[in-house]
Amino acid sequence: YGGSCQRLGGIVSDGKTTLMGVRASGDEPQLLASKLNGVPLCVGKDRYQTGLLAIGRFGSSVLVLDDAFQHLALKRDLDLLLLDSTRPFGNGYCIPRGTLREPVEEIRRAGALVLTRWTAGRNLDRLHPMIEVHAQGRPVFRSMHVPDGLFVAGRKGSLNLTHLKGRRLFAFSGIAQNDSFFETVCRLEGHIAGSLEFPDHHRYAHDDLKLVWKRARGMNVDNVITTEKDYVNILADIPSTPELLVLAISISFGDDTEAFEGYIKKWASSP
Repeated sequence: YGGSCQRLGGIVSDGKTTLMGVRASGDEPQLLASKLNGVPLCVGKDRYQTGLLAIGRFGSSVLVLDDAFQHLALKRDLDLLLLDSTRPFGNGYCIPRGTLREPVEEIRRAGALVLTRWTAGRNLDRLHPMIEVHAQGRPVFRSMHVPDGLFVAGRKGSLNLTHLKGRRLFAFSGIAQNDSFFETVCRLEGHIAGSLEFPDHHRYAHDDLKLVWKRARGMNVDNVITTEKDYVNILADIPSTPELLVLAISISFGDDTEAFEGYIKKWASSP
């Protein structure tokens, strides 16, 4: 996640208080710490030692690891493998020729599959037969990214998502799929007059914001807009005009919510 504490490891949150800043933790742990009330959050390159830290300090009985499917040195009880439904198998090749981290056949190590970005209206049902072949009877759950909050940077309180309707916006982001964010803004009927893309996990310095706001003002927009993940990565003062709107995104399992929760509860209650 780009945090300076990754090598040595440490406690981002004790479940009540965030104990380190974004420079140390990285952006995603920092964002999770602000949302997971009552759940301790630790980071560290050595997953085994980080797990021992969580157990020793908090008495944790369940450890949830992010991005650990390839961490074969660590024994695990359940693997949930996420596949982007808009490109589940890429071009079929692994990095660097393709986008896959491992060959498709390694799906056999997963306990269940979670399809992300399953958006209604994109005719994604055609993918199901292909995925079922590789799933080989494993449970398959569908999820989607949904906007669930909007606020003005630096202010308390929130705005209704309908606030974006008809507004002229300049959008910027530094996430894995910037286009996905821009599409979400458009689905909320915001008009993106211009945009600027940055690399994933980008830390925004003064010059970055200066460039964004220079372009935004040149397009006479109502607001600048970015993602909540990008907002935690802003390390410089934010210009006051036009105001910065921050869009929060969450994951919804939609019609599969009950089935997914039932699967997790059943697994968690197993001896």
